[in-house]
Amino acid sequence: MDLAVTKDILSKLVESFVPEATQAQSFSEVDKFISAKVYAQDDLLRDMISRSLDIARQYGNQSDKQYFQQQLEFISAGTHDTQ
Repeated sequence: MDLAVTKDILSKLVESFVPEATQAQSFSEVDKFISAKVYAQDDLLRDMISRSLDIARQYGNQSDKQYFQQQLEFISAGTHDTQ
């Protein structure tokens, strides 16, 4: 499920079912949960691209090597299509 949708659903649940006195803390927990998911997703993607880059280097494929290096730069900058 898309993380933005998940965050929206969790936020609506907090608004609907959590007492106002503890909503701020609950919203903070939702943010922490989503941040952890984003980090895990980025880490997995970074690992997959790094492995693909290693394969491109191993076989001397320059076009793939450049592509995967660029993708790693996008992930590091936070501008990858998945982010």
